[in-house]
Amino acid sequence: MCLNAIGLQGQVSFILQNQMGAPINHLFFSTSDTNYWSGDILSNTEKISDKAKRLFNLELSSGCNEIDILVADKYGSLYLFDKQNICSSVVEELILNMDGLESVNVINFLELIFRNEVGYSLKGLYIKPFDSIYWGKNFLQLDSFI
Repeated sequence: MCLNAIGLQGQVSFILQNQMGAPINHLFFSTSDTNYWSGDILSNTEKISDKAKRLFNLELSSGCNEIDILVADKYGSLYLFDKQNICSSVVEELILNMDGLESVNVINFLELIFRNEVGYSLKGLYIKPFDSIYWGKNFLQLDSFI
């Protein structure tokens, strides 16, 4: 499975390998130069099992980029993998493991609730930080409309 996230400039592909010893239940990306995170890239039922690999395509500037990766395991513990370098010229393999890593203590999440009052079905909902040119994923999956 290949997932697209973050923006609209050019696709940078990489493989994420989970070597954390537990499934990844939630996954967030951010470019390292911003304080804002993508929405959860995984659906409510989707997980990345321990030892599993997943291909991602991020919409980033061509060349090399630094991204931060935030994951939550099945216990709700959060782990930050910061300044991961990925380049558009090759498909990088990023291995997430627990070597020297500690859980993140405090991260405040914002919950947004949207109600459709426009009189017709919406097929897409994209959100971006105000200081970024990159749009996130479509928060309305292809099979769900509000």
